[in-house]
Order: sequence, then structure tokens, then C-alpha cells
Amino acid sequence: MIAVKIVGGLGNQMYCYALYRTLLARGRSVKMDISFYDHQNSPIIDKRKYLLSEVFNVEEKLMSRAEYFVMRAERKLGLLNTYADKETCFQPEILNVKRGIISGYWQSFKYFAEIEDTPIGATVLIETSYGPYTYRVDEKKTADGTDRWYMDAGQNADLVLYTCYPRDNGGKRRTERCVLLCTLIDGTEVAQ
Repeated sequence: MIAVKIVGGLGNQMYCYALYRTLLARGRSVKMDISFYDHQNSPIIDKRKYLLSEVFNVEEKLMSRAEYFVMRAERKLGLLNTYADKETCFQPEILNVKRGIISGYWQSFKYFAEIEDTPIGATVLIETSYGPYTYRVDEKKTADGTDRWYMDAGQNADLVLYTCYPRDNGGKRRTERCVLLCTLIDGTEVAQ
């Protein structure tokens, strides 16, 4: 089994969850370890809260306390490897792990499907605690990273998705953005 440690605030939890889902899609036996939220002792940082299941309707397999203690013991005895991320550097070997503890933030787009591969007309499903929302991709644009027009694009689109672009820039800083403008086609309206 693989344990993916879910850590940090909501943004970091989303990156960890994306890696968890990618490993599941590759047929791995994976569970989420949310013990981080039980063991926070920093006097500097406010206590974080596990929010994925509150904010989004995520499919989650959480480790039991017994599984947590068994894996922790195996790690201390040297019978189980721990894999840690190296900042925002992509580590392709993580996608091939079959057993161990995966710990870190995993903030690389390469761990999960890139939005730039999404075709016009495709649907995007977002599941929240309010219910599922389905959007249609109407436009796909490239933007200069310094031009933030897409931050205000919500006036003309129901959902705006964007990521750094191009995907592989030879290790250089990616200065452009791939932007998808989407229209809501199904979902429960929430009163504001």
C-alpha cells in the first residue's frame, strides 16, 4: 500500500490529492494519511484543518489508525521507504512507487493531467459539498503571464481555469498561461 500524506492548507491539500488520484488511476493501492492535522505543534503557524472533504465532494480512502501505526513502525524498522518531494521539481519516479509513504506538496503540473490538453467542447466536472457542477470549455487562449485579463474573465465566463504554459519549457521559467473559459451547463444554483 502507498500512503499519501495530505498536508498544509487547502491549496496544498489539492496538490496532494491530485497525486493521490493519479496513483489510483495507475492502479496503485493508495490511501490518504491525514495524521498531519492531529500532530501540529508549531507556535508560529496557525493550526491547519483538513478541508478537502468539506469544500469538495472528494473520493477518499483514509488510512485507519492501525494502518498508520503499522506503516510508522515499518518505516522506523527500515522496512518501508518514505519519498519526499524536492520543492517544485518533478520527480517521475514517484509515479512508479508501489509501496511506501509519500510526503510533500507535489506542486508540479506533471503529476496530473494538464489543462492545456483539454479540447474545446470538453466538459469539466467539479464536485463540491453543494453538489456536482458541469461546465463546457468554450474558449482556449494563451495569455502573457504579465497580462492578467483572465483574472477578470469571470465576468464573461462561469469558470476560468489557467495554468503555466508551455508545459515543457526546457527548464526555463514559463511566462505564458493557458486559459480555459467555461460555461456552466448543469449544477444547483447557490443563493448568495
